[in-house]
Amino acid sequence: MADVFLVGAGLTRAALPDMPLLADLGERVCAELSDHQRLHTLMERFNNDIELALSYLGQRYPWQDEPEALYNKADFIIFQQTIATVLQQTQDRFFGDDSPDWLARLVSHWAQRRETIITVNYDLCIEWAAVTEGIVQSPTQVYLGPIQQAATRVGLPEYAPGKAGFGLLKLHGSTNWYYSGGVDTPGEHVYCSPKLMPEHVKAELQAHGGWPLIDHRPLMVPPVFQKTAIYDHHVIRCIWRLAAEAIGESDRIFCIGYSMAPTDLAIRYLLTLNAPARRPQLYIVNKPRTEEALSHLIDRYSRALRNSYRLNIEFAKTHDVLPEFVHWLSDGQ
Repeated sequence: MADVFLVGAGLTRAALPDMPLLADLGERVCAELSDHQRLHTLMERFNNDIELALSYLGQRYPWQDEPEALYNKADFIIFQQTIATVLQQTQDRFFGDDSPDWLARLVSHWAQRRETIITVNYDLCIEWAAVTEGIVQSPTQVYLGPIQQAATRVGLPEYAPGKAGFGLLKLHGSTNWYYSGGVDTPGEHVYCSPKLMPEHVKAELQAHGGWPLIDHRPLMVPPVFQKTAIYDHHVIRCIWRLAAEAIGESDRIFCIGYSMAPTDLAIRYLLTLNAPARRPQLYIVNKPRTEEALSHLIDRYSRALRNSYRLNIEFAKTHDVLPEFVHWLSDGQ
């Protein structure tokens, strides 16, 4: 049986409670950019809605003159880089600790069955659990798609090469993936930083000239309403195509901690247009805070997916459902 798991921010928040959700991210970014008056003014006008702010900054409008358009382009890049910094700082506080028991069991199950995991998250929560549990030695061992270790850029061999465990498709990029910042550079490499790798690997990189990605920036598809040029990057396109293939061959899909936001049309299209003709079951694994929120969640899924799947809401509950779900999954269900 081919299972596919679509993972959203709810899983990360359950494992790393301080990790900001999209609704919290605007305030955290503003705090990090306390001396950047332009961005503060913009966020105030958009009521700290980071999607609105980035959507505005991400494209040029007819009334803007050249200097204003260039200012916005620069602010867009600063905003993106600061999002990566906020997420990196938050997750780094947890690295070194053991992952929660339910997460450890979940990634072990994925590894045993060589499952395909699709995620919209930028963070390294899943990779952290896989390394902590000894499933892999390097995050690159689970990445599907052409991601290279930073060591190769300075002529060093990859640490723990090859693939192991499960396959992870990060649709929106990752805080530890770096690229040149351009989208019109066919075939350019995307490098994985040595985050979550042993200290001797980092020391060897330092000995060969320091940080090898100083001229690169994180490859992260920004949370905007309109699609940006970064979707045209060949690595991002490759990952989305692999995700479409996995969904098309699936027997069951589990959406863990994913809210099916009305604005996330790309995910809706990915699921519906690649749905198998046999209408497999799609499990909603989520913990809304109230019964009303639960009802809205189920309604969003029903409206988004129409009749493409048979919805299963057994694990859509207002209490902490992940340990119960992982126990059910580990029992061979």
